[in-house]
Amino acid sequence: MENNLVLSKFWTRILAMLIDSLILGVFGFLLGLIFNTFFISIGETAKLIGWVISLIYFSVLNSKINKGQTFGKKIMNIQVVDIQGNFISLKNSFIRAFILTTPFFLNGLKIKGVSTFSPITIVQGIIIFTVGLGIIIFYIFNKQTRQSVHDIAVKTYVVKEHRERGMNLVPKVIKLPYYITGAIFLCVVCGSFYNYNSNSELMKLLPVYEKNTRSGPYFECQYFYELFFI
Repeated sequence: MENNLVLSKFWTRILAMLIDSLILGVFGFLLGLIFNTFFISIGETAKLIGWVISLIYFSVLNSKINKGQTFGKKIMNIQVVDIQGNFISLKNSFIRAFILTTPFFLNGLKIKGVSTFSPITIVQGIIIFTVGLGIIIFYIFNKQTRQSVHDIAVKTYVVKEHRERGMNLVPKVIKLPYYITGAIFLCVVCGSFYNYNSNSELMKLLPVYEKNTRSGPYFECQYFYELFFI
């Protein structure tokens, strides 16, 4: 489809994300210092609080409410739009932010009452790992449209603020990122189920590992740094 959009450059978009991550990271660090006792008491649930606030941040600012710009995008003069160049709805922006943030915040998050090597945990890990890696793979190899998984899902583009006078034809996404992500997914699935069915010495040490990771200085401090990790 023809339009007058100018796609964002690779490093421009990376810098915008780093700025947003820094803003959320500083905010999360300060919040952790103020409410440290509370976050320690709720354990890994603290990560979910950071996830909710990050969802609000990206959903609202990347939507038409703020002209498709987080603070990072505003500084780098880029914005999120659809194929016609229109700003997206809050609903689509939420879906986009949900796909982007989920792998980061749910990575390593333990479900209460579920063993580390249970089928539920394995499926959770496979999905989160594949989506997270897929986001990176698509962004690196999809040089034609620079759309990643979260962009493709809601048909959005990250473009420069200014519009060209002439019309451009937006290319299609090549198949290579799909093949790479699919191959990695199959490898992860096969490897996960192989380890699950094997009788390794690791399974014997699992109770000790889970006990140690839920206590001690690291357990008490990690949320200050991970609360808004993205």
